[in-house]
Parts: sequence; C-alpha cells; structure tokens
Amino acid sequence: MVEVQYSPTKKIVVHEIIKSELSDFIKMKVQPRVPNTQAIPFRWIDGVVFTFMSTIPTEQLINEHVKNGVIHWDHIEFAEMPEFQNVLVNTENGATWPVIDGSNNTAVCDVITWLKNQPQWSTSIASIA
Repeated sequence: MVEVQYSPTKKIVVHEIIKSELSDFIKMKVQPRVPNTQAIPFRWIDGVVFTFMSTIPTEQLINEHVKNGVIHWDHIEFAEMPEFQNVLVNTENGATWPVIDGSNNTAVCDVITWLKNQPQWSTSIASIA
C-alpha cells in the first residue's frame, strides 16, 4: 500500500500587489483570444476578483516549497467585485473571460483575507469584509 501524506502550503509570499477599479481590470485583462483556446479563468473570493502569477520556479524556490511549504507569487492583480459573476465582459471589444469561485481553496482564501487587512487597501476593500 502506498503511503499518502498531505503537506499543505505553509506560507505564500506576495512580491507585488496591483489594485485596479473593476472597469480598469476588465479593460486590461479581458481581451480577445485565439479561437478554440482555453482561457485561464480569473478567481473570485469574498468580493475580490483576481489573477496571480507565480515566480519562475528556480531550484532554490522549488526546494523551499518542498522542504518548507513556501510558495512565491510574483504578483497579484485584483479589483473589488462584491457579487460573483461567472463571466467578465469587456464592452469595448466584446471579449469575455471566465471567472471561478475559488472559495474552496483555503490557502488562497487566506491570501484574500490578508490582502483585505493591508492598511494601504483598507479604505476601500475593508467595506466588503
């Protein structure tokens, strides 16, 4: 019998935070794509729509993840979106982009909770909490 062990993420290090108004987020991120290609959906958790980019996986970062449970995100881009919508539409070009409810991902939910508690964002997103 194979032994199975669960080793959850212990820390997510975010290197840059980019906040936009929802209309600007849509204008920047919802663009036409090549036909018959799959879009990587945006995520929505607790009033925030977002996307993130992991850092380039170097040997050192892979070891840190495996040994210590630490993941590095290059950046997170987000906007307030109080109500979940499963598609965002750019009215300027007609492009659509899927959104998934990421509320079942404990580690990423913790990132959004942390983000909402950052003082530089508290004037606007604290009202969503």
